[in-house]
Amino acid sequence: MTTLGREVRLGTASLSSLATGALVDVEKLNVKKYASRTGLAMALTDYLLYVEHNTRKALALCAEATKEHDYKNWWWKARLGKCYYKLGKPCSYVFFFESYVPQ
Repeated sequence: MTTLGREVRLGTASLSSLATGALVDVEKLNVKKYASRTGLAMALTDYLLYVEHNTRKALALCAEATKEHDYKNWWWKARLGKCYYKLGKPCSYVFFFESYVPQ
């Protein structure tokens, strides 16, 4: 076994030893910290929406990231619309879905 293989095994073993089995502790997540890191925030948003099913935390992260990008990034507007759709707020999600479509 190589050194890299051993490190990967140790890393995955430490992940599986968590009591809850969750990859990220959503309750302790600092949204403002991750909103400025675009790639990580995008992956984290999808994780919150599709794996954890925590729409409210994903909405908070999307709102912060949208502010961080001066309301110009279409991806964040689409995710905001998706969050509002999942929360059942039709006026809000229609606004965000229409705002990122090019005119």
